[in-house]
Amino acid sequence: MSSKNVATPDRVQPYQHDDLPTEQSFRITEILPGDVDSPISCLLHVANWSDHPEYEAVSYTWGDANVKAAVLCHGQRLEITASLYQALNHLKLSQRSRFLWTDALCTNQLNIPERGNQVNQMKKIYYNAKRVLIWLGPDSSDNKAKTALDLINRFADFICERLGVTMSDIHSIDDVYQKAVLRDRHKLPRPDRCGFTTDASWEPLIWFYSHKYFTRAWVIQEVNANENRLLHCGRKTIEWDRVHLVAAYFIMESAWSKHFGFSSTFCWWVLTVSGELRHHGSNWLHMLYLASNFSSADPRDIIYSLLGMIETSKGHELLRPDYGKGVLDVYRNCVKAAFLDFGTADVLLYTTDSGHPSWIPQWNRTMLFRNPFRFGKKLPWRPAGNTRVSWEIDEDLNVLSLAGVVVDVLEFVEPYNESYFGNASLESASGKESLKHKWQRILGMMELGLSQKPFTRNLLQAAATSFSFGLDENSDPGEEHDLLLRFIAYLKDLLDKETYEKYVPVGLSQEAAGASGHLFGKPVWDFDYPESSFFITKKKLVGCATSRNSPGDVLFIAHGSTYPLVLRPKQDHFLIKGFSWVSGIMRRSQEGWKGIKEPGAHGDLIIPLSQDRWVHMRGLVDDLKAVTLGQWLRDMTPFEEFIMTVMTMVVYLAAALANNSSTAGNLILLLLLLISGAWLELINGLAEGQSLYGRVLKVAGPPQAYTRRLDLVDELIKESGRDDWALGLGVISASRLNIDQGPKRAAL
Repeated sequence: MSSKNVATPDRVQPYQHDDLPTEQSFRITEILPGDVDSPISCLLHVANWSDHPEYEAVSYTWGDANVKAAVLCHGQRLEITASLYQALNHLKLSQRSRFLWTDALCTNQLNIPERGNQVNQMKKIYYNAKRVLIWLGPDSSDNKAKTALDLINRFADFICERLGVTMSDIHSIDDVYQKAVLRDRHKLPRPDRCGFTTDASWEPLIWFYSHKYFTRAWVIQEVNANENRLLHCGRKTIEWDRVHLVAAYFIMESAWSKHFGFSSTFCWWVLTVSGELRHHGSNWLHMLYLASNFSSADPRDIIYSLLGMIETSKGHELLRPDYGKGVLDVYRNCVKAAFLDFGTADVLLYTTDSGHPSWIPQWNRTMLFRNPFRFGKKLPWRPAGNTRVSWEIDEDLNVLSLAGVVVDVLEFVEPYNESYFGNASLESASGKESLKHKWQRILGMMELGLSQKPFTRNLLQAAATSFSFGLDENSDPGEEHDLLLRFIAYLKDLLDKETYEKYVPVGLSQEAAGASGHLFGKPVWDFDYPESSFFITKKKLVGCATSRNSPGDVLFIAHGSTYPLVLRPKQDHFLIKGFSWVSGIMRRSQEGWKGIKEPGAHGDLIIPLSQDRWVHMRGLVDDLKAVTLGQWLRDMTPFEEFIMTVMTMVVYLAAALANNSSTAGNLILLLLLLISGAWLELINGLAEGQSLYGRVLKVAGPPQAYTRRLDLVDELIKESGRDDWALGLGVISASRLNIDQGPKRAAL
């Protein structure tokens, strides 16, 4: 493709970079003095960290890489992008040289190993700069830059005054949006009611916050590496912290933001750069998740642009910049590094339902707007217990084999969208009318799939925790009772009286009278979310998934995963569709867990009494827990613990005193034990059932004999419909597994 030349020196030999002497060396550009719009001349100097060089680092966006301009470097021609040329023309001084670091000049872009080495020390370069100079771009023809920056300064001062803070305080807050603006939103009026704006105020502000610079992936590291950041827009300058604070203010209320046009700007990107992305080095998957919404000309740079901020204990060598590797190799190595560093399968939660292979996250494709739930905070969900990820990768076939357990198969599925919970829909008559019909379909599916009307408290609780993924409006684990009441209030705001009373019990409706339906399902941004799914499984488990699913899709808990995956069977392997929340199983095997209820869920319990004597129990999961584990459903009270301790001491005391009894006394004790044992055996033989903790345990038939233990195992696999338990007990080998029914290892 041909290049378009802009203001390039004529008849000059092209410049060729000399090789850097060491991997730690780097170059600094000396921009020679000159008048505005005069040709740019520069010198390149090799620097080492031991010399403590002084320079400023430039952060900018490349723009169209095919639109070129040229500078004179040591008297020779060196082509750069037109965008960088504009920045240098603006930043050069008339009376003295200016020492700058810019990627296009200071790095030999044709030297692949050098590019990787320079990227590897990019954060250090920006961190040690005297200042980071942010070049947003030239002013508009009608001078919007001055108006926009003057208004941003005015808004920033106004916000600080209302919140009772200074800009220095704002600078020290690690999440301005959550910990300053949103927390104290009651102190702030809508931006159009501050007393100093007019109808003409919004156009230049929208123009300013619509610059593509804010969406550039490299900006994340460049802005966060240094505390001294000055933004240039045309001939106007402003502190980055002010730009960040006002962006948070403009999207504080999604309905206002949408009405005034700011939902289509890049305000979210501005506050994310210096907010969530600033302090998540150890949770680098979350950083990549957010960064996927930023842009990069090279897909590999979504990962490489963050390497200076990423903190790993294992697998860092797999992330080292290497532009000799293809995109697939780089992204696959990222999966390996995550398995090694975290010991979990959670990297698979970031797949986008459209990648090939499906188990490799496509970090250059937008994820935030597909997955409505954040991963920035450590959550207590443990559906896989305390297991660690177990994996194998066939790089030739790009197949991942993953250890785990199939939970169930989806039977009923109804799509929904995260935007259902946004204020923009809830606060308009047309939005509420549309939501009413959508919720009638969802509730109708629940009635069909679970044969309930009105719904029980347990079912509505399961739905509430599923739609909210167990989180409150602050993305923290929510109190289930609060989530339930807010869900009921949310439904009451939307449904007509007849539909509402059809599904919600009167007592529960009265209990939710003081709850706020507008808090349910938050946080929700003013984005276009693709469809998610609400589902009921064959075993009547209730849950939600982050993808568009179909009946027949499989719920799979990978070892070491925070959420169950939703898989789609395809011949001899599976495709990852998304991840899910399944009510009742999210805290399994967690320390301190005493049996979260699983309403309506049926299960099988197989108890090996010895190698050749097994018991197979079948029933509701909650009933199986109660009759087999007794106190699992609750902790003992202090009084019960005291009685248990006393009775245990009495038993040991009786055993200790038995040596002091006479021979006749010992014979009488033995006889009483034999009689009581025989009587108990007789009663058990005649009894058809036994009542335990309010449940009745019945024998379904006489004991059945088998020639081989394997025959017993095969029949139990057939009855239960799954064989993962058999592999776990070691009674069958992996070669016997039917991957379509109950895989221990899912091939993805």
